[in-house]
Amino acid sequence: FNSWDISSLLTPGKDSSLAYNKQESNYYKIPLVLMSVRYPSASPSLPNAAFTADVTNGTSPLMVNFTDQSTGSPTSWLWDFDNDGTVDSTEQNTSHAYEKAGNYTVNLTVSNAGGSDSEVKTDYIVVSTQEIPDTTKPVVESVVLFPANTTAGATISISTNITDDKGVTEVTAGEVQLTKTDGIWQGSITAPSALGDYSLSINATDAAGNTANTSVPYRVVQLSGGANIAVSPRSSSVIAGNTVALNLKVKNTQNIDDTFKVRISVSELPASYQADLSWFDWTEKAVTLKAGEEVLVPVKVTVPEGTAAGRKLFRANVNSQTSTITGFDTGYLTMS
Repeated sequence: FNSWDISSLLTPGKDSSLAYNKQESNYYKIPLVLMSVRYPSASPSLPNAAFTADVTNGTSPLMVNFTDQSTGSPTSWLWDFDNDGTVDSTEQNTSHAYEKAGNYTVNLTVSNAGGSDSEVKTDYIVVSTQEIPDTTKPVVESVVLFPANTTAGATISISTNITDDKGVTEVTAGEVQLTKTDGIWQGSITAPSALGDYSLSINATDAAGNTANTSVPYRVVQLSGGANIAVSPRSSSVIAGNTVALNLKVKNTQNIDDTFKVRISVSELPASYQADLSWFDWTEKAVTLKAGEEVLVPVKVTVPEGTAAGRKLFRANVNSQTSTITGFDTGYLTMS
């Protein structure tokens, strides 16, 4: 019995014919065995899926280059860029543009003759919305200084309405920081001690750093002038049980803006001629006037039924709230 190691004579995956000859003499070789042998190929190993991306987050549209790093000699590649079950690419190394914001899970399945393997990377690509830079400046809609004509050292109130698409974050008036109350930026400054014309700079800044500015004039003067008030009409007739409408004509004759207290009174008049203050729809109001401005302040007088016929008097008074300026006029009511 003879045995032989023939592995070195075989080629994997191919048929090989082998013969054994026994030499009986110097002249003859007698074949004793003739066989056909196939040496089976080795079974291929399973692939191991792996991949990387050159970028995993950014703003849309985001271009991502994927690189296959699988081992085990895969022969096919199935890329699913958003893990929705649809094959998006069959290239070994590939690219994809993510157009919309979101978190994307990427799946790579590789295969060869031995089988397949997948790698799934959850929320691997994160795409955000590209922000458009805000270049819109705030808009200064209005600025009110009061008083804009004033005396040295007086307090000047500031009110400004400023709009912006992203929101105003800071407003200054000169060196003064304004505060926002009920949508209006407010504050105050002190008038300079020297007489003259001045300009106040209003500066606004929004959340993106955009700025807007404007300037408004004001004046510091030496106080002169006064205040006038007149009842119109001065004399009115009214039937008991009815109402009569009057106007108080108030004029600021000063060279400064001012706030005045307008008041109806009777205490200064003879008792027998005093009108009843309850007949009036108001007895005290504040009126703000610019230098030289005049306004009509309406007042209604209702005389109750049963009021005796005769004449009654009342007095309309005006007093400056920033100076000693005063004025008055007398009105007459004739009941019938």
